[in-house]
Amino acid sequence: MSFSFEMPNILAVVACHILYMGLGAFWYSPLMFAAPWSRAVGIKPGDIDPKAGANAMLLGNIPTFIGVLTLAVLLRFVKADGLGDALAVANLIAVGLLASHLTTLVTFERRSWTWYLISAGYPIVGYNLMAVVLTLWR
Repeated sequence: MSFSFEMPNILAVVACHILYMGLGAFWYSPLMFAAPWSRAVGIKPGDIDPKAGANAMLLGNIPTFIGVLTLAVLLRFVKADGLGDALAVANLIAVGLLASHLTTLVTFERRSWTWYLISAGYPIVGYNLMAVVLTLWR
């Protein structure tokens, strides 16, 4: 097997990074899942230290960018040329790797299924959205 690397559109990668972080801010906001997620992890919204939250967001940008870049590279590598291909790759990553791994946290760490559905739903929705953007904006 030969591997040929084709650099993805870096502006699309940066835009998807912003999109994914924005989706996360909305996903875990009071408008969506802040209350059930907080209950699932045993945290009251007022208990979160703003500085610790800001540090978590800052550090969270690194693996998020790596994930977006990985998705972009894989879409190029498999030559995804349509939305069907893009969504297949996104779901292989989001469901096949990320969401499936989170089930071990439910079984071994005894996290709730509510936590799982919220936490797994975010990358499933996010990676599908990013795959669409990355495919349309080459």
